[in-house]
Amino acid sequence: MWPYGFWNGAQAIAGSLVALVIFVTFWAVIIWLILSLVRPRHDHPHSHASAGPGDEPRRILDVRFARGEIDEEEYRRRRDLLGPGG
Repeated sequence: MWPYGFWNGAQAIAGSLVALVIFVTFWAVIIWLILSLVRPRHDHPHSHASAGPGDEPRRILDVRFARGEIDEEEYRRRRDLLGPGG
């Protein structure tokens, strides 16, 4: 049946499958690590590296306008009150 007996052949196949799973898992972890380091995270409140503490009111205003909580006139009025940096 098998050149080296049934159990030796089964062990070789099982060993190959284990090696394949380890290989695929290793590269999946490496790719995940690289992507997690390269892609910016937008769900974290401190993920905006360029945003300073004065940018928070402007961001809140933008979100309220996008949600439709305030109209365009109110948005422009409040944006002008915040000034160019805020």
